[in-house]
Amino acid sequence: MTFDTVIYRNSEGEEELVNAEEIALRSDYEVIKKNLHCSFEGCTSRIKYVPKSKIKAFFSTWPNDNHTEECLNYFERERKNASTKKIASSSAKLEDKHISNILKDMFKINNETLEEKELRLKKQREKSKKNKTKVVDKTQEPNTTVYARPSTSNDAEFVASGTRAPNVKRRFNIFDLQEDDIGKATALIERASSIELSEKRAIFSLQNKDKEVNVYLEEEFFATGYTNINTFLEIVNEAFINGEELTLGCVGDVEKRNGKLCLIVNGQAHLKINGQRIDKFAFNYRGSDY
Repeated sequence: MTFDTVIYRNSEGEEELVNAEEIALRSDYEVIKKNLHCSFEGCTSRIKYVPKSKIKAFFSTWPNDNHTEECLNYFERERKNASTKKIASSSAKLEDKHISNILKDMFKINNETLEEKELRLKKQREKSKKNKTKVVDKTQEPNTTVYARPSTSNDAEFVASGTRAPNVKRRFNIFDLQEDDIGKATALIERASSIELSEKRAIFSLQNKDKEVNVYLEEEFFATGYTNINTFLEIVNEAFINGEELTLGCVGDVEKRNGKLCLIVNGQAHLKINGQRIDKFAFNYRGSDY
């Protein structure tokens, strides 16, 4: 069962109603998401925050936590078969077309109007109502399946023809980037706060309030990019210096450098500026002067 509004209870015992769509914008986001409770008076159920991905951000009942029978959110769990334990055995390289579709969809959601957003959320709520909540049968041993981690590195191989590509996590702001994303190709969209260019290297810093994540374009990116990729990057930097608000969308492999999470983008098709490929953005910005 999912919810849009729950109670945040701080260390002083003070309570505040919080909304799933707004929680990631809060400066105390990390504290809030660990102290959420059902909003029905007298119910002691803890609540889990699920970041926005392919669908909207939402709250759900904490695993194995039950609402009181008087609570409006009370439900009976339906037992299901043993859980599935996933083991990553290798990395699978993502197709450029797959990455392009992911970024296209993320920019569409990021730029949607209030009316479009309400319509999308309404459809998602109607769909979620049809899903029954199930609980794992812990008397059975979990099934083990092997899967491939999504990757953009040239060292990884594409999946076999007819095989479904691995799932790519979508992070609609840097607060949702997690330690669990390390070693996997992850999609991220956020505003650029600075750009640093050097020979065969570029760093886009993305910032949201007091949190910052770097996106690195390094040797592999330049080896597979257009011969004039440096010119395109210089035009993007020129636009930024001139006050253009730049939203960066990318799919990159997540690493940890100097104690901070970051993304390594390995292909030109894996990066979009304001919803456009980097070459298209450069042409549109410069116009006839290019």
